[in-house]
Formats: sequence, structure tokens, C-alpha cells
Amino acid sequence: LEVLNRIEVSLANMQKLKLDLIERQSRFRLQLATVTDDLQPQSIERYVALRGSTDAEALREIRRTALEKERRELMTVLSQIERELAATEIDIRRTEAQVRTLRNQIFGEVERQLADI
Repeated sequence: LEVLNRIEVSLANMQKLKLDLIERQSRFRLQLATVTDDLQPQSIERYVALRGSTDAEALREIRRTALEKERRELMTVLSQIERELAATEIDIRRTEAQVRTLRNQIFGEVERQLADI
């Protein structure tokens, strides 16, 4: 029973990790969508218009470069999260199988012992 308990606790921790990863993934996807929207030419034009600069083209290029860098960084983080999520899901499936197997063994043995009484 102790082994089963440890595996069930491990499973619960993996499931919590999965939820945390999904939340992080959603947050970063939202940030990526915002940056992608900010990269639209009309968004960059609005940004430059609000700043009021004598060198609007340089300001546009700086803004575009900064947003593209942020977009690449967000995509990198998202791909890392997706890899972690995939690995966690594999671990969860494997652990769920272990839990089922152990439960069947333990409770099968308990039922046999009770039948012998």
C-alpha cells in the first residue's frame, strides 16, 4: 500500500505540473498574440504616431526589431513548454498504468484473502 500511495502522490504532482504548464502555455500564447498584433504595420504606425519623432522610419525599425525579438523569444519559450507538457503527459499515462496495475494486484490479493476467511 505504501508503494501505491507514493505512486498516487507522484501522479497527483505530475497532474498539477501539467496544469501549471497549460496555464503558462496560455499566458505565453496570449503574449505572442499581442506581439503579433503589435507587429502589424498599422500598429507600428500608431506606435510611431503616438511618440512623435523627427525620424519616424528609424523609430519604426527599432519597434519592429524589438517586437520580432520578443516574438522569437516567446516562440522559444512556448516550444520548451510544449516539450515539457508532452513529456509530462507521457509520464502521467505511464504512472496511471502503474497505479491501475498495483491497485489490481493489491485489491485482488485482498479479495482472495477475504475469500479464504
